[in-house]
Amino acid sequence: MAVYKSVKGVGKTKSSLYNILKYVGSQNEKDDRVYKTTGINVSDDYKKAFKEMMLTKELHCKLDGRQYRHHIQSFKPGEVDPETAHKIAVEFAEKNFKDFDVFISTHIDKGHIHNHIIINTVNIDTGMKFRELNKNEYNQKKENNVELKSHEFYLEDLKKSSDEICLANNLSVIPQKEKAESQNIY
Repeated sequence: MAVYKSVKGVGKTKSSLYNILKYVGSQNEKDDRVYKTTGINVSDDYKKAFKEMMLTKELHCKLDGRQYRHHIQSFKPGEVDPETAHKIAVEFAEKNFKDFDVFISTHIDKGHIHNHIIINTVNIDTGMKFRELNKNEYNQKKENNVELKSHEFYLEDLKKSSDEICLANNLSVIPQKEKAESQNIY
């Protein structure tokens, strides 16, 4: 079963983008935590991916503010091999973030296999900044029949997409919790 989450509090500096890419993507002989890296619209090498992400920002004059989004997709211990986990992350990113620079790294250093998905905040084509909507913003758009724009995302939709890909690969998913009835405590 995969758990998909967004890491809060990501950096707003050029160096923070470089540091996260280095953390998730660097490999050396002493460190076997990184199984494989893949770039979507950027290089598979974290140093080159950083330069390419910065070029996208420069082309659209979007060098300020949040530099990246960091998402993690973690799998149940023993349920998936590293190659399948990586394949799932690549399929997920190609489906959901095709208009963004994305760097994917599959780690095998914990008790569970997990993918780091680093998304450049600037849309390649439009230059619009990546935006995660909160529940109220999302519900308001749905009530008014307004489609999400190519740079707008709702975390619950991303989780559903991850679940669909996991199910297609015969992996378990976390069951949807049934909403508890609200109770008046007075």
